[in-house]
Amino acid sequence: MGRVRDYQAGLFDEFEKLNKKLDKLIKENKEQSLTIYNLNLTIKALNKTIEEKDKKIELLIEENERLKNKNNKNSSNSSKPSSTNMTTPKNKTGANLYNYRIKTGKSIGGQIGHEGYNLSKEKIEELVKSKKVELRTKTHIIKGNTNQADTIKYRIGIEIKPYVEKHIFKHRKNSKEILPKEFYTDVTYDNSIKALSIELGAYNVISFERLSDFFSVITKGIINISNGTLVNFGYEFSDKCKTTIQNLEQDILNSKNINTDETSSKFNKKNMYVRNYSNKHTVVYKAHKNKGHKPIEEDNILTRFSGGIMGDHDTTLYKYGTKNYECNIHLGRYLEELIQNIPGILWS
Repeated sequence: MGRVRDYQAGLFDEFEKLNKKLDKLIKENKEQSLTIYNLNLTIKALNKTIEEKDKKIELLIEENERLKNKNNKNSSNSSKPSSTNMTTPKNKTGANLYNYRIKTGKSIGGQIGHEGYNLSKEKIEELVKSKKVELRTKTHIIKGNTNQADTIKYRIGIEIKPYVEKHIFKHRKNSKEILPKEFYTDVTYDNSIKALSIELGAYNVISFERLSDFFSVITKGIINISNGTLVNFGYEFSDKCKTTIQNLEQDILNSKNINTDETSSKFNKKNMYVRNYSNKHTVVYKAHKNKGHKPIEEDNILTRFSGGIMGDHDTTLYKYGTKNYECNIHLGRYLEELIQNIPGILWS
């Protein structure tokens, strides 16, 4: 009996040991399962991160290509104006990139045999005879025979001096005329000054400050025009041009085909967009703060036009007119862009 008990006790101890080992293995298995689960979560998160990184890399590659193409663009291969050209492409030798002119090797200016424009002696004498210019005569004594015929030379110049017109308005009871608006003040500027200020200020783009200085200098301080008055000259000129502009617009509307293009500009240090509408002999410019349909509709030219429109691949224009044409110059730039930015491109 004693041996049986000892044997049973040994079996029980062995069973206890096995149970403890089993409990330990179960615990380790749970820990490893939890570790594997956490690792799977980490792997899943890393895969998601890698996927997001791959997408970002693709976007960065696309953006890099876009920027490279953008940097490679100039007036020869895009719609950008020539003023934005920073450097000349290495493969271009033309004197003017956007019209593909090639250097001829000739010197700048009029060539030998070219008929230039000169004031001839006959032309001057004709102007004097017709009293289109004032003749001032100066006599000089030079070395030569007394019986030798006089040598006559002409020198043409210009003299600017202010004048004053005195206007006297006599009052009569039976007169229907009233004092013109331009004479509401005692002293006003006449159209010669207004026209010159518009010519120099608008067409030659001289600032109001310099324009004011110009009038003061050429009249030796007699005429001093303020910036505000010069601005008012512009408003007055604009009002007087309204009928003329309407006639120009009508001339464009009567055309079979017209051209239109848009470019950016600065006005009071702010971006503006200037669109032109033109035919063979007429052009009208319109300025706006924005691009798109709204300014075109405000111009009210394309909205009334029923012919063909030549543009620069601006899809905004496709809404107007009965036909749309692509400008060959712009098409040439787009083809040039493809050639420069897609190496090895083949043409059928």
